[in-house]
Order: sequence, then C-alpha cells, then structure tokens
Amino acid sequence: MRKRIRAARLNAGVRTTAIAMFLVLNCTAGAQQTLDDRDAAAIQVLAKHFVDAVNNRSESGLKELLHPASRDCVRAQNASWFDGIFSRRMTFVIPSDYVVRAQPRSPEYFSPPEAVAAYPVRPTHTLQIEFHIQSLSSTSIQLSIVKNGSAWYEVLPCPSAEDMKRLQATEQESAAYDQRVKRIIANLAEPLRGDLETLLRNGQRGTAIRKYQEASGEDIAIATSVIEKLFSKN
Repeated sequence: MRKRIRAARLNAGVRTTAIAMFLVLNCTAGAQQTLDDRDAAAIQVLAKHFVDAVNNRSESGLKELLHPASRDCVRAQNASWFDGIFSRRMTFVIPSDYVVRAQPRSPEYFSPPEAVAAYPVRPTHTLQIEFHIQSLSSTSIQLSIVKNGSAWYEVLPCPSAEDMKRLQATEQESAAYDQRVKRIIANLAEPLRGDLETLLRNGQRGTAIRKYQEASGEDIAIATSVIEKLFSKN
C-alpha cells in the first residue's frame, strides 16, 4: 500500500541524479531503434519546447507536445488526470543548464508513474530532463516519447473510466498520507526538529532520516517523507 501511495506522489517522474551539460544518448544493447544526429536534434527541440512551456506555466504549450493520439484521448471524464500531470510539472523552474538524456525503452526499463493505463501509441524512447533544484540537489522529469514523421512527441496513457476510478481511489489514499506527514511535521518538537534541520542544512539527509526514524519509531516510508518535506523548507 505504501509503495503504491509513494508512486502516486511521484507522478512527475522525479528522481535524484547527476548533472552534465550535454545530450546523452544511452543506447541499450539490442535496442530496436537507435538515434541518429537528426533524431538527436529533434529530441533537443522537444526538450526545449517542454522546458519553455514549464517555465512559462503554459498548459496549452505542454499539450501541443503530445502525440496526436494522446491529444485525441483527452475527454471530460479523464481531463482532470491530464490537468494534474501538467500542473505538477509547472511547479518546477527549470534552469538553462538542464541536461537531456534519451534512451530506447525496454521491458525492463523503469516505467514512469504516468504509466497507469494503456498507451494509445507505444512509446519507443524515454526522454529525461535533468536539472538542479538546489545547490546540493538535482531532479529529473521523464517523458515517454515516440517519433511521428520527422518530429518527436510525448505519449501519455489514455485512462479509461475504470482506470479513473482506480486513480481517484489512489489519490485519496495519497492525500490522506500527505496529511499525516504534514501533521507529524507540525507537531515536531525541539530539540529533535532543530537537530533535523541542522542535518539537512549540512546536506546529511540520510542521517536525518535515520535519526528521525529512531526517535519516532515510524517506518522508513514515513520517515523519508517527513525529512523530504522538511528538506523542501530548508
């Protein structure tokens, strides 16, 4: 249950990673489709338009980057799911030194949290846009992409009515989880709170998680969520 809630909370496809200023093409062994220079340039264009749309808070700009089959999938019954993805992405400010990584998809490759329903078109590659969020921390947004003509587009799944019922139940569980984390943080007493904030300012997030878990008796999922929320405030 906690794993499912955790996945639902990360539906921007975010994870910690290293930063470098160039396009990296990771071609896995046996990949069915490799990227030539023209494809690499087209993917850079897609990434730039995505970054511009995010930084300009343009939901219409993000929608324009969807494959036509994904755009055609948007209906009244699932529009809130698409809107949620776009709004969460637009909470970021992506700096100019972002990194673009593209690699062929494979059955073993990490499936982004957006993959909650069938894709209208099978994506062939994963595009990862990496960027700093703080001096000691970086993150990434992952997009499932496919070539259509000479251009590349993001492909999002097409949730059915049954998928939406399941997603809404998961969102309710996630909201309850988030409320619990917020209550814990609001009730954190000294000196523990000050000790944790000091560890976070010093870049010792792992130590802070262990310290809070030992002091509270909470499981690792709650302890990590509490520290991540505190970290975002420091």
